[in-house]
Amino acid sequence: MKGLTKTILIAVLAVVFLSIFPQKIPSQGPFLYCVVNFLMQNQDRYCYGDDLEAECGDECWPVPDMPWFMCHTPPFGNWGIRSNLGDKWNDDQFQGWKWNDDWHHWDWNSCTGKDPWKAPSRCDGYYNYIRTDGYCWEQKQKDSTGINTYAGGVNYMEIPRQFQDDG
Repeated sequence: MKGLTKTILIAVLAVVFLSIFPQKIPSQGPFLYCVVNFLMQNQDRYCYGDDLEAECGDECWPVPDMPWFMCHTPPFGNWGIRSNLGDKWNDDQFQGWKWNDDWHHWDWNSCTGKDPWKAPSRCDGYYNYIRTDGYCWEQKQKDSTGINTYAGGVNYMEIPRQFQDDG
């Protein structure tokens, strides 16, 4: 009986929630609407500038359900993207150019404002782009890392009655 009571309570709360926020779901009834699914993506990623100072120490985080920690290996780190559609997360939102065997993803030089990681450096050391006499000054993602998705959503647009009929 407890399960049935719990189910009824959840159903009542769902109806109340849907009646408070009717604009969040498409209209009920014989109305037509368009559903637009969208993703925010980036490619041809590039980093210019020399004032980054993130993930420069040996920052470590506990691994969930494991007795050890994972640590960044300065100066490299992965980057996320915060937008009006979503927050950053620890994944492949903005892949870099340097492969990190420990984390199994592409990283950027995240400590461009500190020695010994400042530009210029030997290419494919701390930088990989804009060569001058065998040295690089900037960072550009490798073509193999492709397109990254960092946010997305769904939008329901009701089609007004006057546009539903042919003719």
